Amino acid sequence: MPNGRVWGVNLLKVANGCFFRIGWSEFVQANNIIHLDFLTFTWLGGGKFHVKRYDFGSGCPPKNDLNADGVLSSDEDYNSPDIESSDDYSPPEGESDAESDDDYEEEMMLSGEGEYPTS
Repeated sequence: MPNGRVWGVNLLKVANGCFFRIGWSEFVQANNIIHLDFLTFTWLGGGKFHVKRYDFGSGCPPKNDLNADGVLSSDEDYNSPDIESSDDYSPPEGESDAESDDDYEEEMMLSGEGEYPTS
């Protein structure tokens, strides 16, 4: 993900965690993230995160995320995208945070396309 772009991704907070929402599908597609990729999110403050990707099987960054010398760029040079969260997000009318595990499961089943649980 060494393209240096900043992506806006909304988060929905529920009782037992958060969901990635608007913008997540575009981030995944643009950065060729696949099922079982392991992502780390380093909080930079102010709703921004530095994202790094690792292969599930090897625990190493994918080749496409390495520089021309075959090594990860240093933190100063590493251009992985930052993701901005939406701390001020308020759900549309009729949508609210889940209060219990049952509500949480129901909300997951009813969640629309483009929402991904984070926990």
